[in-house]
Amino acid sequence: MKRLCSVCVRGGSKGVPFKNIRPLLGKPLLIHSLDQARESGLFDYIVVSSDSEDILQLAEDWGVDHSIERPADLVTDTAAKLPAIQHCFSTAETMSGIRFDTVVDLDATSPLRNQSDLKGALELLESGDSVTNVITGTPARRSPYFNLIELDESGSVHLSGIRLRWKEMLVPPEISLQDVLDIIARTGQIAFVVDPLLHLLGTVTDRDVRTALLQGAKLKDTVKNIMNLHPTTASDQMDEEEIWSLFHQTNLLHIPVLDKENRLVSVRSMGAIVRRQDTPPCYDLNASIYAWWRDSLLSARHVIQPKTRLYVMPDERSVDIDSELDFRWVEFLMNDQRTQNQT
Repeated sequence: MKRLCSVCVRGGSKGVPFKNIRPLLGKPLLIHSLDQARESGLFDYIVVSSDSEDILQLAEDWGVDHSIERPADLVTDTAAKLPAIQHCFSTAETMSGIRFDTVVDLDATSPLRNQSDLKGALELLESGDSVTNVITGTPARRSPYFNLIELDESGSVHLSGIRLRWKEMLVPPEISLQDVLDIIARTGQIAFVVDPLLHLLGTVTDRDVRTALLQGAKLKDTVKNIMNLHPTTASDQMDEEEIWSLFHQTNLLHIPVLDKENRLVSVRSMGAIVRRQDTPPCYDLNASIYAWWRDSLLSARHVIQPKTRLYVMPDERSVDIDSELDFRWVEFLMNDQRTQNQT
């Protein structure tokens, strides 16, 4: 069994300029994936494909078996990932003189994967039940079922039938950041902070918590210091047209409805299904690992095939760096993991 590992990276990036060679905890982002490949001991050959001379030189200095120049038509903003992997694989076979059985392509912008992910994806590919390829994903934070609508006999639009269980989204101001993250992941994208009489004190989103952690907050800290004290709200005296207008003005998914004493009486949602247990499991493709059998890769026109399998990775190892905030968040998580390993 001959295994190839490839890392296909572009020189340009609009979200984070030159991100693939930007230092992350003392070494370029690209090198984290190359180190993972080498340290796993799973691969006979490691190659890097890029349109950037700087990236190819960095890869050669690291010690890749081959650096491969990617054609210009495979580095445009509209170029797909699959043709780049196919070109890299075919070129690697030509340059090495080796006929590889499998290839694993690692996305350089997903450095939080670990050795168990590499091994697990390969084991799933090579399990012997006619798997063509393996992709990776993580349980979705936002289900597409949350925004279903229905048409009545007149053609008017209504939200689908499962009602929002908004009381499960209520939290006290003393709740910890860790616990509120769990509630947000389970019930929707937001939590509503209330007192014992259901007066609305503020709101907390997943983004609020992550931003606070990046600024030095601890998971044991309470939400009262990070919550949004002035969220958008609706009055229980508003009619349907006014509430819909508020949704369109703000682009929010959930709006708390208050009575004249500022007590929370309901939550209106752009999507009626907000409980994960009410929907089938859904996954976000995290693009961290692509694993292929040789012939399946070379004949493929799309990544998802009839016998594609999913290797599920946890959320904390599934961050794909596509913005400055992503980069800082990954740096924070890696620093946190390093600290835990030292204690």
